[in-house]
Amino acid sequence: MDNLFIAAKSNNEGKKIVALYERHLQIGDIDEDDTISYKHVVTQSGGDIVYSKWVKDDVFVYLTKRAHRQVVHVLTIFETKVDNVSQEVPAILRVHDLSMWEEALWLLCSTYHQASQKTMTMLYHLDKNEMTVLHEATSNVRKAFFDWGQRRLLLYMGQQQNRELLFSDQWQIVKEKEFLFPTMTCLQQQLFGVEEIDEDETIQPVVYDLNDGRQYKLEVNYQEVSQFVVDDEGHILVSGFQRGRQCIAVFSSTGQLQIKSGQRRGVFEVVHFCFHTKMMLGVGQSTMTCPSLLYTSFSDDVPSHVNDDVLHRTFLYQQLEVPYFVVGPKDQKKAMIYLHGGPHNHVIESYSPFITMCEQLGYTIFIVNYPGSTGFGKHYETVLQHDWGGVDASSMVVFTDTVLTEYDEVSLYGVSYGGYLALLLAGKYPSMWTNVLAAASFNDLRALYDGAMPYMKDYFLEVMGDMLMDEEKLSDRSPISHVQALAHVNLLLIHGEEDTRCPYEQTAGFYHQLRQCNVEGGQQQLYSIPGLQHERFSERHWISACKAFLQSKSFQL
Repeated sequence: MDNLFIAAKSNNEGKKIVALYERHLQIGDIDEDDTISYKHVVTQSGGDIVYSKWVKDDVFVYLTKRAHRQVVHVLTIFETKVDNVSQEVPAILRVHDLSMWEEALWLLCSTYHQASQKTMTMLYHLDKNEMTVLHEATSNVRKAFFDWGQRRLLLYMGQQQNRELLFSDQWQIVKEKEFLFPTMTCLQQQLFGVEEIDEDETIQPVVYDLNDGRQYKLEVNYQEVSQFVVDDEGHILVSGFQRGRQCIAVFSSTGQLQIKSGQRRGVFEVVHFCFHTKMMLGVGQSTMTCPSLLYTSFSDDVPSHVNDDVLHRTFLYQQLEVPYFVVGPKDQKKAMIYLHGGPHNHVIESYSPFITMCEQLGYTIFIVNYPGSTGFGKHYETVLQHDWGGVDASSMVVFTDTVLTEYDEVSLYGVSYGGYLALLLAGKYPSMWTNVLAAASFNDLRALYDGAMPYMKDYFLEVMGDMLMDEEKLSDRSPISHVQALAHVNLLLIHGEEDTRCPYEQTAGFYHQLRQCNVEGGQQQLYSIPGLQHERFSERHWISACKAFLQSKSFQL
């Protein structure tokens, strides 16, 4: 079965396709100009693929999630056909891993139990539809890994609460201790993670061998590590980012550096690589280029999938170098500022249907990694700690006043926290913006905290801190307090009706208050999307509404 390969990607309609692709026994046998063709289309689903894994040489599993439906798909690969069996699992389960043990499929998952207000970690026997509870905790389980050989469970709950538990054959805990290794993923009985290096604001990849307990460092420093991949001979590929640009390094199975690339254009998610031929197979994309399956070399700093012109720049705000990049026509008079969610997240040169649409409408798009973004050093990330709507909002005003002075129109677009930031900027400085588009946002910080699940309250306490004790500041930093000013703004609110992370009810109530203002000047619209939760890759659901809004303020949704 070594000549078979499965990958996941998005087609132009945004749907997810799982396809069986042909892979030669030696990846180096494929010439650079060869087309990697479909061998068999297995399934097509509108849900997001949130997990995929080979559990045996001939069995591939993946998990799709859409609204309140979560489905495990099991593909068994034969010589001339592929069997596809799907089984729905409870949507409340957060799946961390899926493994084959004694010819049965097991899900390692967690769920929040409302009655006990605890997070339960359990093994779910897919065939028998049975659950075995392994652990209960008051903290949210962010990641979990299970080592079947030693019946060992690793739990990552943050704030020095990570645990290692050993179980008996009857699933009784026989040993429990703190486990400090900062795991990101587990591949071939090895844990991969990163350690911070304080002196130069970077992080270093580290490896922990589950078999012998050996731990070693991989000698390359990035500001963000996104991916680890291991090839058939044990070589380790590390993909990371420096100042928002992707870099790749390859190490031997014992940790010696073999290859280190410079900064690459676009984004390339590696699925398979061959060290001997220096070639990679994976999914490539750029800001205005849809994800597609590609075969490229380690040294190709400008891969074939990159066909858009991107300029990387910085501006100075209070001794901070704030990074941004520019896409689209440079000789136009309409600017669109793109604000990412998080806030502890960042924007890279990955595909965005919204940016593509704006470019087609003649906008120059400015994608800003405002203070608080990850991937630019620890200090840059923590400067927003306990200051939501403070340094990030102020920096965007300075950016507009200093960088965008030549533009006749300046509009804002943000998703999740970026939508909140766009609304706050529009409420405090309504005359600065031509249009404001806020998707899956929130507008009331106090209500966001009070209505959150316990594990989310822990997160809000961590990132907002003493802001939560200052009602005057909370009010000033909440767009709902500036609803009268926002009524003068051309505003499109977008929200999935099943969103509980940033509650839909906040946006619906906010829109109702805007409509009660009865002021001249701005026009507000609410675009509700039935069945949509707070999901990644959701822009495709509201592109048509955004385009209609930007083309004409008199449209009706």
